[in-house]
Amino acid sequence: MRSVWIGIFGLLSCHAVVAQDSAAAAPAAPADCSGMEYRAFDFWIGAWNVSSDGVYAGTNDVTAEYRGCTLREHWQGADGGKGTSLNGYDRKTQQWKQLWIDDRGGLVELIGGPQGDAMVMLSVAPGNDGRNHRVSWTPNSDGSVRQLWQSRREGEEWATVFDGMYRRR
Repeated sequence: MRSVWIGIFGLLSCHAVVAQDSAAAAPAAPADCSGMEYRAFDFWIGAWNVSSDGVYAGTNDVTAEYRGCTLREHWQGADGGKGTSLNGYDRKTQQWKQLWIDDRGGLVELIGGPQGDAMVMLSVAPGNDGRNHRVSWTPNSDGSVRQLWQSRREGEEWATVFDGMYRRR
């Protein structure tokens, strides 16, 4: 019986050494999302009433999720349309990315980042509508946010698709 206990103790000791070596070799915990680069789009967080040319366009709820690493958008248009986007900072490319999807088949991938006071993103490739997109969000001194969405086909000039004013509810 004594040799069994010595054998078990020996195995436990070896396991403890292996566990210590594994812990020392374990990769560092991923960085959190508290850096300034992750806060560049926080001005868009909130519950919003949205208008375009003074006409009610819908509501938008933008929330910070996953410990502040993601902004999630929940759009409800005055015409009944719905859409959502996920937004996050990619530390590898040092760019912001957005994936927009709506209930009318719209899907657009955008990348970009802060330009002056605004967040500006461009489509990675033409959306499923065959157009390239450029979207900017600019915070105003009164707490509102202007969203300017433009699109174009190759070789065309940018045309405004949506010029919205976000006001907190």
